[in-house]
Amino acid sequence: MTKEEKIKEAYLGLGLPFSENILFDNGWLKIKPTQYQSKYQDVDLLKLTNHVHSIRPKSLQGIENNNGWIKIDFKSDIPMTTKKELNKDIEYHVIMGKDNSVFYESLKLNEVHSFYDKGWITHYQPIEKPKPPIY
Repeated sequence: MTKEEKIKEAYLGLGLPFSENILFDNGWLKIKPTQYQSKYQDVDLLKLTNHVHSIRPKSLQGIENNNGWIKIDFKSDIPMTTKKELNKDIEYHVIMGKDNSVFYESLKLNEVHSFYDKGWITHYQPIEKPKPPIY
């Protein structure tokens, strides 16, 4: 499913008005304050000015960066590195999905490439090692 399809699904699922303009603003719909109704409990409200507010379904929180996940549509979406770097200890979380089943695995970059070639991986996220404490 695409970002645009998720935004449309969220709006229609709540019975909110949907327009194509919403797609270009990460799901935020500009409204007049008088248009906002308290019945919209499943939306976030963003006050822009006294005259303009924005609402967005709560289910779209994190859509700006897909909650840190990078969707793999093409092999070029996976980081390309030299052969030496492929076996480094940098690991990635990946979502392996087939037939709507999802598994979370930690893999090295060479494994990410290999599993993508087999059609098993749909998303990845680099695992960042925590920085050491300062004191």
